[in-house]
Amino acid sequence: MSNLDGAGLVTPHFPFHFRPGLL
Repeated sequence: MSNLDGAGLVTPHFPFHFRPGLL
């Protein structure tokens, strides 16, 4: 269940960092 936890943190972090970065 560690893989799911890691992917969950990477998924929301990717779009979150990209959103303010692209703006």
